[in-house]
Amino acid sequence: MEDEEINNLDVTEIKEEIEEIKNELQAQDPNTPVPESIQSWLSSPAEFYNEIHDENGKLRENWQEIYPLYEKIYEKEPERIDTFPKVSLKMFQQDNSLFHLPRMFSKSEFEIITKGVQQRALALQHFVNDHYFGEKRFISSEVIPSQTLSQLLIRSHEETLERKMKALQRNHYKNNNNSNNNDNSNNGKGGKKKKEEKQQFVPPWGFWYGPDIIRGPSGKFYVVEDNIGYVGGIGDLFLAPKCIREKFPEYTPHFSSLCSEESSTAFFQDLCESYKKLAAPHKAVLVHYPGAITADNEEKRVIKIFAKFGIPSVAIPQQGGKKKGKGKGGK
Repeated sequence: MEDEEINNLDVTEIKEEIEEIKNELQAQDPNTPVPESIQSWLSSPAEFYNEIHDENGKLRENWQEIYPLYEKIYEKEPERIDTFPKVSLKMFQQDNSLFHLPRMFSKSEFEIITKGVQQRALALQHFVNDHYFGEKRFISSEVIPSQTLSQLLIRSHEETLERKMKALQRNHYKNNNNSNNNDNSNNGKGGKKKKEEKQQFVPPWGFWYGPDIIRGPSGKFYVVEDNIGYVGGIGDLFLAPKCIREKFPEYTPHFSSLCSEESSTAFFQDLCESYKKLAAPHKAVLVHYPGAITADNEEKRVIKIFAKFGIPSVAIPQQGGKKKGKGKGGK
């Protein structure tokens, strides 16, 4: 199947979903007008960005090396492509499968995405800081109405989280107070310095951030969801490239060095060493959900990776039930 047919198939499925939404709305109240956004979807063809071919049908720059290799495999060994979903699913212990064509970005596209994610992560970190430890300026400036914020906190069961975060903040300064006392007494600016530090306080481990990104018809990238906390994918940094390299070795010479095992190793080494330094003189640990309620095996892969780099794991105790395992939250 050609890539254009795949895109058309996706659009058809989306339209069917939207048609169902329209029918549900009218079933509830036949007199309710269909929202303009839904009506526009149904009345006009959806545009999409062809990742592989440009408007003239020519291969885009970032696909000029990989795509001919794919076509050759498709022509001479189609069974490799047909069986790859099941093969990759088995390698991922039945919780993930890969597509036979890796997503290829040009260097300039990668730089745009990287800078955008960094900027957005920093903005979200400032927002979290303002909410939990600052003056909530996003409310006073009417960026988010206070009533909307209250509803969001209730929906996500985070009404008491602010109190816990402030306790964390107090403990942070209490633990660091002795080391700072001498400096503050000497320069006479201790009060001002402490106030500035509190306004800038962010939990020392920061947070993992992974946005869901799509590309619009014009070729620009858009974030459709911000994921903060346990970000899917970080446990697959070793396995996903390995799976592609083993089953389609023809692609490997055309991959960036960022796809190498050495690059993933360097990433986790740097991450784990930074956690160890932040936790000192205490021990850094990875806190995770119990095995009985984890979504898939990716969490197990994350646990193994962190253990490899010297950070043990601790499962959050389950409420109202017996413990299913020790340390690693096993079933």
